[in-house]
Amino acid sequence: MSNRHGSPESSPEKGRNVIADMSTEIAADIAEMAPQASQASSQASTFKHFGFLTLPHFSMIAFSSAVEVLRMANYVGNGEHYRWSIYSLDGQPARASNGITVRPTQALDPDDLPDVMIVCGGIRIRDVVDDSVRAALARIARSGRPLGGICTGAYALSLIHICRCRRIERCRTRGLPHP
Repeated sequence: MSNRHGSPESSPEKGRNVIADMSTEIAADIAEMAPQASQASSQASTFKHFGFLTLPHFSMIAFSSAVEVLRMANYVGNGEHYRWSIYSLDGQPARASNGITVRPTQALDPDDLPDVMIVCGGIRIRDVVDDSVRAALARIARSGRPLGGICTGAYALSLIHICRCRRIERCRTRGLPHP
């Protein structure tokens, strides 16, 4: 039987099973991350310099929210506890999805990396992550620096098998849309 939109109707039982499956998968993801989070929290006091690798079409709201957390920590703590730098592959400001560029921007230098590098993704991530982006991320990973991603930056990391997000992998293997 189909509903008025032409798709098969699902029973409440089926809906509960889907939600239960998703809850189980999310719980497994959290359990898998717990040891890493514990290790990261013990190292957190050594992370003072955060780098933001801005990819073309990055999400300005995700980027500015991440920087604002560091700025507020400095403000509340009455000092410069954290600092940040903005990077792009070529040193030229990347244009955000809203059309705005952020300066100052510097090119990635493998000999002068921040304590933590955050990859700032946004729209059109599949077009943006080419061989040069993959190579740059792989170099950073080999340096031993922690890498993270905001918005679709996590997807960029998953393409080089740094980020092993189960939800991204499930989307890929099931052919579901994902950035």
